[in-house]
Amino acid sequence: MNLATILESHPGDSPAIISRGRTFTYADLRAQIASLRGALHEIGIGKGDRL
Repeated sequence: MNLATILESHPGDSPAIISRGRTFTYADLRAQIASLRGALHEIGIGKGDRL
C-alpha cells in the first residue's frame, strides 16, 4: 500500500492528522499533495525522477 492509496481510502472530511490543536483532513492532505505535485511539475520534475 502506498500513500496515495491510503489517502484515497478515507473520506475527505475525516481527520488525518491532529497536531497542536489543528486538525488536517484527508481532503486537506490531498490538496497539499496536489499543490506540491504541480509545483514540482512546473520546474520539470516528473514521475520517475529522483529527488
